[in-house]
Amino acid sequence: MNNNATLRQHIREYILRSKKRFRLQELLDFLKSISPDIQNEKEVLDLLESERLVFSPDFDLFYPRHLFFKNAQFLISPTAEEVENGFLIPGHRFLPFISPLIKPWEATLTDNEGNRISTCKVRKRLKDLYIYFSLFSRLNEYNLANPELHSTDAEGMVELDAFDFASLFTRCKLIPGGGILVTVLNWAKGEYRIEAVSKRKRQSMLKNGTEWLNTLEQGFLKSFEDLGLKYPIEEQIAYAYFYAGKKILSNPPIHLGGFIESSSLIHFVDFGTEKRLWHSLHVPFEDMDFTLPSEPKGETGSIDKIFEDIGVSLKESSVEAYIRDALYHGADSPAEVLGRIFSGRETFFYSQEQVETFQKYFNNLWKRVKRSYNFFTDQHSGSLREQVLRLLDEHLAWLRDLDRRGVDPSDIPPEEAVYYGQLSAFLEGYLQLLNARNPGTEAELSEARSFLPQLDQTLQDIRKRIEDGLKEKDKSGSRQKNSAARTEKRKRTKKTSDTPEPSSVEPSKGQQSRKVKKIYILKVQLQYIRPPIWRRIQVPGWYTLEDLHAVIQVAMGWSNYHLHEFEIDGKEYGPEDREFYDNTIPEQSVTLDSLKLEPRKRIRYMYDFGDGWAHTLMVEKVLSLDEVPPERQSKPYCLTGKRACPPEDCGGYGGYEEILEALKSPNKKKYRELLEWVGSYDPELFDVEKVNQELSLFS
Repeated sequence: MNNNATLRQHIREYILRSKKRFRLQELLDFLKSISPDIQNEKEVLDLLESERLVFSPDFDLFYPRHLFFKNAQFLISPTAEEVENGFLIPGHRFLPFISPLIKPWEATLTDNEGNRISTCKVRKRLKDLYIYFSLFSRLNEYNLANPELHSTDAEGMVELDAFDFASLFTRCKLIPGGGILVTVLNWAKGEYRIEAVSKRKRQSMLKNGTEWLNTLEQGFLKSFEDLGLKYPIEEQIAYAYFYAGKKILSNPPIHLGGFIESSSLIHFVDFGTEKRLWHSLHVPFEDMDFTLPSEPKGETGSIDKIFEDIGVSLKESSVEAYIRDALYHGADSPAEVLGRIFSGRETFFYSQEQVETFQKYFNNLWKRVKRSYNFFTDQHSGSLREQVLRLLDEHLAWLRDLDRRGVDPSDIPPEEAVYYGQLSAFLEGYLQLLNARNPGTEAELSEARSFLPQLDQTLQDIRKRIEDGLKEKDKSGSRQKNSAARTEKRKRTKKTSDTPEPSSVEPSKGQQSRKVKKIYILKVQLQYIRPPIWRRIQVPGWYTLEDLHAVIQVAMGWSNYHLHEFEIDGKEYGPEDREFYDNTIPEQSVTLDSLKLEPRKRIRYMYDFGDGWAHTLMVEKVLSLDEVPPERQSKPYCLTGKRACPPEDCGGYGGYEEILEALKSPNKKKYRELLEWVGSYDPELFDVEKVNQELSLFS
């Protein structure tokens, strides 16, 4: 069951056949009964989440949505124009009471007499349609199926599918202010029963609906707490109803749009170029989710893990698409596919083992795809895949050009980065769909193809805006120092398969022969964190500041991935090759003894200029040789300490606080990926014996 599309289909079938809640282990047991080799629990969780067919507050117990919404009721409030002209535009009005597998205009509506409501076509100006689509994210299936909704011509005419309500409105004598009460018969299939509600009855329902309104408001607040801003607006709404509970699924006093408008606790906010719902009018920058790639660590678990480790912005599904495209064009050369994947990019693997593992994964994927590939059945999807890959090639070429130019990601406007990331993720998802054995009918693929020119133009527009912004920064000269530091960081930390770097820096060999004069006891404490993270270390006086840096890295638990500097009495000390800082004194030429340190003297040590980890080093004691056991006179030693240092590349103090919050609330959906990245990190753990084992290698 390695095929992602097959696994997705089995998960979908299991959910839709479920007649009660189920636990993750039950699903895994079912999948293993079909294919015993399934091992990837994370992939199953990812698919459960992306399918949007279940609710789960804890990633263990899952509630199928078709069961939760069975017999649920919701209100639709037709506009005066709709009542007058006898139509109803579905838009977002069925949220969250419709499966993502069903397009709103494909829903089956019947009245109380069993008459099925037919569909019709409606032409309207684009600017008049916003009220029907404001609760959709840009990548919602409705928007993707109607690309003209993204037109910049607000006066342009758009033709949409709607429901023909002329007969119902006339028969029920519905007037503006009345409504449609909709009952969910089958959420998964999109089947509903409708009945008209008079204006007077609606007013009565609203008058008695205070508890309902308060309950749904609390559901939204719980949804914001659990999901944060990462999830699309459709999921914020769905989970709001889930957390509010079954009691709001009957006798709704108001339609969803009207509820949001009337609530003082729920607001529309901008999140990049997307809209979200939130509990305040503005989103603090720290709540925006931006992550930078970390340094390679030698991951070998899968193609995706290796790519993530070495900074290649691709997924295994894209590699498979490149292979299929090569076969579609009659090519039979794995080397050509690899050349296309890594085009325009220096590739630095962590080790020879990682290189060989990647080659094995790639060769197995090539053989599997080639063995099952059929040129004749790939005609329609093959031509569409070719166009999507062209967009992906342009996307990768631009990203790699930014990397070659040393552009700092923090110089890219956050809202542009978010939107561009969403669109590139859409390309990846599209390719994954096209890799499936049955990606869609010819008509469906043709419809999807019509959306690509607009997607292409949107990507070009975003790249242009980003480039224009970078040019402005270049003119002001504000990027000079950051760019130099970033270039220096890459130069110092890149790992190739031939020369993997050690995780620590050993003391300067030239210093080890010097005669020990004094021993210094230093307390190293990370600033601005409570409870404090600190170490008490003992260091020989002949150690240089470069050697002291190596000791601090080991004692604190850092990995020496980033630049650093010392500041003593207003003077800066750092690596000799930091030529872009004119006033920096080479740290390898300065010993602790030469600084004439006295008790209570303070030294500032900065590590990682991106995350900005500031440390205070305080000289607690200056000892003579007679006061120190002989075995500890010529090597560093850690006496004691408290708590673990933050994970590397976690995003500074704000990112560290978010990790602590995630560890306290591990069941919140918004923390799932963060906790997977953090792994087994324990903020309270400090092992002084392990530290001293590493420090013993310095002698």
